[in-house]
Amino acid sequence: MAQIEGVLATAPESPMVVAEGGLGPGRPGVADLVLRASLERELKFDVDAAFVPPRLAGSLGRWEPLPTQHLRTVYFDTDDRRLWAAGLTLRHRTGEEPGGGAWTLKLPAPGEGPTLDRTELTWPGTDERIPAEASRMVLGAVRSRALCRLVQLDSVRCRAWLRDGDGGRLGELDDDTVVVTGGDRDGSGFRQIEFEVAAERTSVVEQVQTRFEQAGARNSSEQKLAKAISLPTPGWFSVVAPDRAATVGEVVRRACAQALRHLVGADLLIRLDPGDPLVESVHQARVATRRLRSDLKLLSPFLDPGWVAPVRAELRWLGAVLGGVRDADVLVSIFESESDGSSFDADGRDELRCRLVRQRQDRGRALADAMSDARYLELLDVLERAAAQGPPARAGSDPGPVAPLLARLVRKRQHALRRAVRKVGRHPSHLQMHGLRIRAKELRYAAEMASPVLGPRARRTAQTIVIVQDTLGEFHDTVTAEGWLRQQARESSVAASYAAGRMAAEQYLARRRLHRRWKSVWDQVDHSWQSVRP
Repeated sequence: MAQIEGVLATAPESPMVVAEGGLGPGRPGVADLVLRASLERELKFDVDAAFVPPRLAGSLGRWEPLPTQHLRTVYFDTDDRRLWAAGLTLRHRTGEEPGGGAWTLKLPAPGEGPTLDRTELTWPGTDERIPAEASRMVLGAVRSRALCRLVQLDSVRCRAWLRDGDGGRLGELDDDTVVVTGGDRDGSGFRQIEFEVAAERTSVVEQVQTRFEQAGARNSSEQKLAKAISLPTPGWFSVVAPDRAATVGEVVRRACAQALRHLVGADLLIRLDPGDPLVESVHQARVATRRLRSDLKLLSPFLDPGWVAPVRAELRWLGAVLGGVRDADVLVSIFESESDGSSFDADGRDELRCRLVRQRQDRGRALADAMSDARYLELLDVLERAAAQGPPARAGSDPGPVAPLLARLVRKRQHALRRAVRKVGRHPSHLQMHGLRIRAKELRYAAEMASPVLGPRARRTAQTIVIVQDTLGEFHDTVTAEGWLRQQARESSVAASYAAGRMAAEQYLARRRLHRRWKSVWDQVDHSWQSVRP
């Protein structure tokens, strides 16, 4: 195998942290408790056995060879490849460091450009037992299925760091020659080169990619597991847009698959820190529950009531638990948007902020408990079955072609929202404004669900109603914030009560401005609509 003169500086890892709670029954071992997290950003190249890596020295810097490693990597998944379907890989590897090896769980991370970006969670330990914390992390994807060995890869890795002129690490180049043991490609082999970019050194990516491609390497995002074993296209996660020939069942299948994909994706990121779940993940999971509840309500006349009613009830329960954290996140934003540069009530604001942080932590832990509950896991199973097999239909229902049906249902929600706006008049109450917001969201979800079938008019309807929904949403947020601040003013110290009173007054004024503005926003949107037709 060709030797490499230079390789990657490993991306700096976060400090060792001790995970708290959620480790399941029994006394956890050290391998369960010690978690190392890092962001992996790398280029991958497929090459043949005769490929000679290009020299990257010169403008890029210099090479620093590293000792060759002999790695043994074992991948784990369920028999139906649930981790792979969720974009995850779980492996145990020996040969990188002294000792019994380490477990690594890789999660997809958002990124742009040619690199494959993933978040890595690592636990030290032998391959005799999967760390309980790793099992907890993948619970939403795996649920009741057992994790088993899939395939073993034995690799010879030639390595080098690429350093700049000042000696700083730009990245690490790993040239792996791999032999597969087990699976349907037992005994086969391949060669893959990876360039793992050091943190904050992404400027070198384009140069490295260009030099390797000029030398004959093929840029690829295919992971080693996919090269070592045949992996099915994820059926229960697939989201295939329906066409005009689709049935109601196929439309609902897509809605359930979308909800499942968003819930499982958010599940992983929420579990990273149960006491402080990621804001966007909580939001996306809550939106998924609301959207599916709305879709099932819209199509409930054609679905088995014995199936749709309990599913909607469980989605409501989950949405309420997620909503507790989400409401706290909305309140946090009022502190972040505070523009008053004076410090006369800084102590009071700090006390309120601390109260809110504790409240969010309590609700985050309640969410973590719910996500480990059999009730939540069963809901995911129900959605998976519906996504794979379709929902049970109502006996005797025959909605006919789906295109005219969806057009009729979207128009029905348009008319319902118009009637509701006329009914409340120009000075609706808080509860009436909240009711309009719910109807606006239901119309948006219906139009988005129908867009693949009905085309541009349905998409424009969904896009324009967002303006109304956002205005009503901002109004609702001010009502919620004002109510929370007034409550804190009654229960807090003098300093915090003063700060709460001042901030509540600001929310009151913002609410009044939105109350005056919302009708003009509605009139503008209402006049721009075109009737949705099949």
